[in-house]
Amino acid sequence: MEIIFNTPIYLFGLLSVPALIIIHLLTESSKRAVAIQFANFATIARLSKRGYLPKNITLLIVRCITLVFITLAVAGTTLFYTGQTNNFSFIITIDSSSSMLSQDFAPNRLEAAKEATLNFVEDLSPGNLVGILSFAGTTKIEQTLTYDKFLVKEGIRNIDFQTSGGTDLGAAIITGTNLFFNGANKSKTLILVTDGRSNIGADIEEAIDYANNKGVNIYTVGVGKLEKFEEEINFGLDEEALKDIAVKTGGVYFNGKDIDELNKAFKDVTKISVRKIPVDLTRFLLFLALVLSLLDWVLMKTKFKRVP
Repeated sequence: MEIIFNTPIYLFGLLSVPALIIIHLLTESSKRAVAIQFANFATIARLSKRGYLPKNITLLIVRCITLVFITLAVAGTTLFYTGQTNNFSFIITIDSSSSMLSQDFAPNRLEAAKEATLNFVEDLSPGNLVGILSFAGTTKIEQTLTYDKFLVKEGIRNIDFQTSGGTDLGAAIITGTNLFFNGANKSKTLILVTDGRSNIGADIEEAIDYANNKGVNIYTVGVGKLEKFEEEINFGLDEEALKDIAVKTGGVYFNGKDIDELNKAFKDVTKISVRKIPVDLTRFLLFLALVLSLLDWVLMKTKFKRVP
């Protein structure tokens, strides 16, 4: 279980709590100084023996808690817990670099990946949101999150090989993670389909941390077989990196070494029901802040009402 903030900069609003306390104490000190000029000292002596606590300390506590709740609501507080759900939003990121032209899949790796993705989308229930990205050296948004399967399929079919060199997995993860904020409050699953290794762009570890901070599970699908050359240097599929990405974000790695395994990988993703489940606390926190504000008003009009 973890808590994240969609707009953490607003947490600086919590500084208003100590400011409120200081203003309150200064105000009370000033009032006390004025009141003591007309006070009955015998009464004050009796009160001091009993231990005197300012009567409106309760109001101060109520107002401080109200400020905390409002600040947390504005910061977009979301609770994530691991559980079973069938309420998903998917971002599918497909490698469109030149290496995906390899013909160990018919007609090539990219077309095979696109076909498997189309089958995956077709099998999804209508209540799931889907978005599509393609990436190589740069990342391209083919379709933002939508319930419309027709638009999703068009986005998949429109993916073509990119001329920009390299493979930037980090940017694909970060861009895909950002796309989830245009969707509903569903469990966020990013499917990363690639045949290579990240060799340019954003740092993978930073991208993993970013996805984790936003509550995104990443399922990685390796397309093709390992290719090893002299000195055991791997110039092809980087399985270890893909496994690392999946494990660190609560996902699973699949090896799509042929067309059957590729299709099976997508089918297995739909069978996994244990995911990070988000609970948006914004409305709940605002409701609590409203209740406390009403309590503040009632106390001011009754128990702590000032008599001229």
